[in-house]
Amino acid sequence: TTSDPSEITLVLELVAADFGFNVADLVGRRRRRPLVRARHTAALVLRDALALSFPQIGWALGGRDHSTAHHSVQVAHGWRLDADAYRERVARLVGTALSAWSGPRAEA
Repeated sequence: TTSDPSEITLVLELVAADFGFNVADLVGRRRRRPLVRARHTAALVLRDALALSFPQIGWALGGRDHSTAHHSVQVAHGWRLDADAYRERVARLVGTALSAWSGPRAEA
């Protein structure tokens, strides 16, 4: 899947703002718990909204390895299964991202 860099940037901006961070925080190296939660969420939203591969997600999140991106998506998916509020938050973020642009992804 090829994604427009502006779509990736939009997702990162949406997630960062929702968690009270900026994009530089999401793609940076710091690993404070609230920031890691936001980064895992960004990975999941990138996967759900843009159908990015794990290498693409890793690249979007600051050049991380594909296995790190896979782990992030798996962890966030577990949170989504366990917590209604988190599931709703992710659904809102994905919906906002999809409604921000038109095209085949918005119709999926």
